[in-house]
Amino acid sequence: MLRDKWDHLASKVQCVGALAKESDDKFKFIIFSDDSELPYLIRGGYYKNVARMRWNVNEEDKAFLTQRVRKAIDKLCTDTTISV
Repeated sequence: MLRDKWDHLASKVQCVGALAKESDDKFKFIIFSDDSELPYLIRGGYYKNVARMRWNVNEEDKAFLTQRVRKAIDKLCTDTTISV
């Protein structure tokens, strides 16, 4: 049973490595790292959300985004070349 879990994990690590090869330089460390050096989460473990980012969005940015979303909706609703 332990061997099955290890094989499953190893296949996921290989998949992540393949994706890293296709990505930009930001993820190249995955390719050159030993599997034991890579971070991982234990299945079923409890982890607090430690990465929180909060910021205030000014009204000008909200209005701009709202305008762009409305334009996109209009384009989706009127453009016959786009299929959803």
